[in-house]
Amino acid sequence: MPDANPHQSVADGKKRSGIKRFAIRFCVGTTITVVLLIAGECFAYFHLPRGNGQVFTYKSYVLWQATPRVAGQSLEEDGLRRTLSSHCEADDYTIWLFGSSSMWGYYLRDEDTIPSLLAKAYEQSGRRVCVRNYGQPAWVSTQELIELMLELKHVKKKPDVVIFYDGSLDSILPSQSDEPDAHLGFPTFKRKFETWKTREASGFDYILSTNTYVALRRYARGLNLVTGDFSRAIPQERFVAQGKLTYSNYLKNMEMLDMLAARYGFQYVCLWEPWLPEADKPLSPSENLMRNGTDEDTIGEMGVMHATYKIFRDARQPHLIYLGDVFKNHPETLFQTLVHLRPEGNLLVAQRIYQILENMGVKPGSAASANSR
Repeated sequence: MPDANPHQSVADGKKRSGIKRFAIRFCVGTTITVVLLIAGECFAYFHLPRGNGQVFTYKSYVLWQATPRVAGQSLEEDGLRRTLSSHCEADDYTIWLFGSSSMWGYYLRDEDTIPSLLAKAYEQSGRRVCVRNYGQPAWVSTQELIELMLELKHVKKKPDVVIFYDGSLDSILPSQSDEPDAHLGFPTFKRKFETWKTREASGFDYILSTNTYVALRRYARGLNLVTGDFSRAIPQERFVAQGKLTYSNYLKNMEMLDMLAARYGFQYVCLWEPWLPEADKPLSPSENLMRNGTDEDTIGEMGVMHATYKIFRDARQPHLIYLGDVFKNHPETLFQTLVHLRPEGNLLVAQRIYQILENMGVKPGSAASANSR
């Protein structure tokens, strides 16, 4: 029987043909997209910087703790950075040092950290001391204060002396957010935490975590198409005000430290670390290059840090000592970066700390008397 409606049959045929063409094009387009994504992921995976071997693990209250993955760096059994020449028997005089990557020894072997060199200075003088390195990369003074409180709660042997070694990280914080007391990367941590649940329910936010997206954003940042996560425009007239925020917050942390010292019976001192752009030092050619190679994106940060360092340099506070002049008569290259020191620089800092402790009346017992106990 002939089709009753030939026009309808032709229309149905065209519709099926259109659906078929769409399906083919959709499959081809999807395949090309998937292939490009896989290629982008592979390319980004092999070309993105792999870091310097540093691994961070989560630690309650203080957020992170470093685990070294490079030769010459190791940890004690309790997760602290290993300190050589340290003698931690039951009654040995105990010195705890807190700080950020400069104290932890970010680029250095165990024997070249400030704590190891300080312990070695005491050992060479014939006196035993237990020196413990509580430094952690990217920590600021409030994290150090919290860690001190956690340790005082749990350890049997309390410290005889506590040293805070701060400066660059505390100085940079006001350039990242308006929070008066925050850790490094606060805006990013805050954003990730607040979007955590939202992302669980959303459909395509996982793309923001792909290697391809990270690589594209990195390249865009290099072309000044986007700004860094921590960048924030700060007018020059705000530099001093932001520096005063850091100074005020640091003094409040020192008040808390003073109360802990009175309660637990230890002495303490807070040291403001050397920073190349504000160092009272004859600069070597390589140090001059580092100082003058400031990226335009960090002008605000650098301005705040300059203002903060000048405030601390002029401060006259008990227990607070500015170390910007520690390299005053040393024209040789002592800085690896604007804040990280070479082993020779750390040695000079350790010697200054040794002298500061001597001036404070810190007199650990001799090796002979310690062995006779």
